[in-house]
Amino acid sequence: MRSVLLALPLTASLALAAPCAAEEARPRRYHASVALLSGYGLQLDSVLSSGLSAYRFGFGTRAGLTAPCGAYLGGTFVTHLGTSVAGTRDGASVLVSTARATYVGPEIGFDFALWNLLLRPYVGTGLLVVVSKTALGSSGFDDNRALYYVAPGGLVAYRRGELLLGVDLRIPIVPAQSTNKWAPAAMLTAGMRY
Repeated sequence: MRSVLLALPLTASLALAAPCAAEEARPRRYHASVALLSGYGLQLDSVLSSGLSAYRFGFGTRAGLTAPCGAYLGGTFVTHLGTSVAGTRDGASVLVSTARATYVGPEIGFDFALWNLLLRPYVGTGLLVVVSKTALGSSGFDDNRALYYVAPGGLVAYRRGELLLGVDLRIPIVPAQSTNKWAPAAMLTAGMRY
């Protein structure tokens, strides 16, 4: 009787282990994904001497590849339309000032699945280009900068087949700046995962 009681758990564990081994032997797929981004970047301080925000409404794209283990490697391109200000005197334009920001670079992260949700914490890095132009009458100056940035963030997306709809939150941080180092952005995202 004792040998039967000892053999029962061993037999059950072997019976359950066989399908798991078959599942592990089955090749898993890499998943490619592409998505559009659209949202708002909130600059908590002005990044430029003119006092204009280079962020505000923005849009962009993201593409990447997720390995079978869940590791994500991709890239992003986002441009923010920033701010434009114009002043007139006697109907003639005397002051025009604009500022906008664009960033591009790679991202690494990890995909987690929770029911129909895709959760992806990630960090991106790359080049942030801030373009600022001010014209006063016939003269003017440019205050353009190309800076290194790091952007921790996260994606929460609803998956329906290959379709992804979600929210992307990121914080571009510019270490080279002594002030105005970060500008959190919230973006709606829509894309496909193959």
